Amino acid sequence: MKLTYIYKFLFVLSIGSFVACNDSLDEEPQSSLIPENYLNAETQLESYANNLYDDILPTHEQWSYGIFGEDKNTDNMANIDASDEFVPGLWKTPQKDSNWNFKNIYDCNYFLDDVLPKWKDHTLSGNQDNINHYIGEY
Repeated sequence: MKLTYIYKFLFVLSIGSFVACNDSLDEEPQSSLIPENYLNAETQLESYANNLYDDILPTHEQWSYGIFGEDKNTDNMANIDASDEFVPGLWKTPQKDSNWNFKNIYDCNYFLDDVLPKWKDHTLSGNQDNINHYIGEY
């Protein structure tokens, strides 16, 4: 007889524990950024803008020009090494990893599309001069 009461108690307790989980299902994930909650503060703008510098601006290592290195051996820039472009038969279209990558443009457009309406509505928090700097407005 005692054993049936224990089983009933455990059954009711397990049903109650499933009902109590509803609040945790409504929470936002803690391990990822939610687009609606990001790019609202000066520090977030700074982080996003600084992340773009590595891909867009040239590095300062010797003979490494970042994205501007694509101008080597053109009328804009001379390189220290000879290029295969001038040897017949060696200048070929790459099969993969070519220069046709628009990720940087997409990232910049995403930033501006998301931040500019907030900037015009004055809903961004932080120092306004720094916010203007990260957006590119002075």
